[in-house]
Amino acid sequence: MFYPTQAAAQLAAVAEAASGGYIDFDGSTCDECDNETPCAGWNMIDRRCECGNNRVYWEFDQTADGQWYYYAATY
Repeated sequence: MFYPTQAAAQLAAVAEAASGGYIDFDGSTCDECDNETPCAGWNMIDRRCECGNNRVYWEFDQTADGQWYYYAATY
């Protein structure tokens, strides 16, 4: 989904986080961790994924035509 401003994209990310659950994220190395159970992903609130292997945050970026979007990524 795309948004007209960065602020609108940030509000959408906050709303998604409030919905709860886990999401996938760019840069995941959870397949390489030593946990016996697979990582559930990122809960959109904590700074680490469920297994603790990655630090995750919201990334905001802009398309060539000026639209904003967000996604979860490692840092």
